[in-house]
Amino acid sequence: MSQFTELNDNRIYSELEQTLDKCSDKQIKSMSVHELRSFRNKIQSAEVSISVARRVAQGWLDIILLEKQKLSEPENEELVAPDMLPDLVTLLTATPGIEHEESNPRLAASLFDASNCDSDLLGLMLNILDKILVTKDMSVWFEESSQMFEETVASIASFEKELSKTRKRCHKSIDSLQDELVSRIKSGEVKVDEIIK
Repeated sequence: MSQFTELNDNRIYSELEQTLDKCSDKQIKSMSVHELRSFRNKIQSAEVSISVARRVAQGWLDIILLEKQKLSEPENEELVAPDMLPDLVTLLTATPGIEHEESNPRLAASLFDASNCDSDLLGLMLNILDKILVTKDMSVWFEESSQMFEETVASIASFEKELSKTRKRCHKSIDSLQDELVSRIKSGEVKVDEIIK
C-alpha cells in the first residue's frame, strides 16, 4: 500500500477532505454562524498539523540530501560539520519524555503550539512518514543500495507535495469562511459578539 493510498483511505484524512469539499462558496453562504466558526476552527487545527508534518518531511529531505552531498564532496568545508548531523536528526526524531534506541520522525513539542493541533491527524501523517523511512541508518541507504536512497527521497518528496496541496486547500477554505463571517458583520446580519462567543 502506498503512502497516498494509506493517507486517502484513512478515516481521519477522509473526514478532512469531506470538510474541505463542503466549503464551496455556495455552501458557505448557507451555513449558520456556528457552522462557519466550527468549520474554520476545525480546518485551522488541521492546517497546523499538516504544516508540522510537512516541516518534518522537508527536514528529513534536507538531512538525507546533505549527507549524500557530504559523502560525494568530503573536501567541501562549507557543508555541515559531521558532528552537527546527529543534532539535526535528533531534533526531527525526538519524542518528548521518551527515550528511543531507534528514533522515529517526531517534532519536539516545544517547537509548536500543540493546543492548536489536530493530534490524530498529525499522528497519522507522522506514522506514514515512519513507514517511508524504513530505516534511519543513512549508511544503509548510501552503502547498500543507491536505489533505496533514490526511492526514499522520491517518496518523501511526493508525500510533502501531497501535504502541500491539502494545506493550500485548507488556506483557501479558511479564507472563504473568514470572509463570509466578516461580510455578515459588515451587512449587520450578525454582531461581532456572536462571532467571538
